[in-house]
Amino acid sequence: TKEEEKALRQPISSAFVPPSLSTFRGPLYRIKSMFMSLSETYMALDPYEGTLIYYDSEASYPRRPL
Repeated sequence: TKEEEKALRQPISSAFVPPSLSTFRGPLYRIKSMFMSLSETYMALDPYEGTLIYYDSEASYPRRPL
């Protein structure tokens, strides 16, 4: 049909482009089951480099990883 032919003639730039990955940074709460205590750390996840880095607090980001 004419609609299918028109769709085939569309430039490639109009094709679906998946969204890019983004870096995630934020607090991480972990429950330690031995003494049932809650610890808060700060983490940074970078999907492009494939890294997951923990920090003591947000103030220590990005200079002093654990």
